Amino acid sequence: NFKLVHFAETVTDFPFASDELISIEYYTLQGLKVAEPLENGIYIVKKIYESKRIESEKIIFNRY
Repeated sequence: NFKLVHFAETVTDFPFASDELISIEYYTLQGLKVAEPLENGIYIVKKIYESKRIESEKIIFNRY
């Protein structure tokens, strides 16, 4: 199990109610893509939606 704690606000202008999330990608601060956070630290999360809208945010990953 792991816990995601939001560190920064999501980069969007306004929410899209009917926009389906199709993909989530995780990156280290060095820019390396990882399948999922495994070690404690800060990660960048990239969410891609059906409309091609992209949200990016920093998270602090802290395994219990």
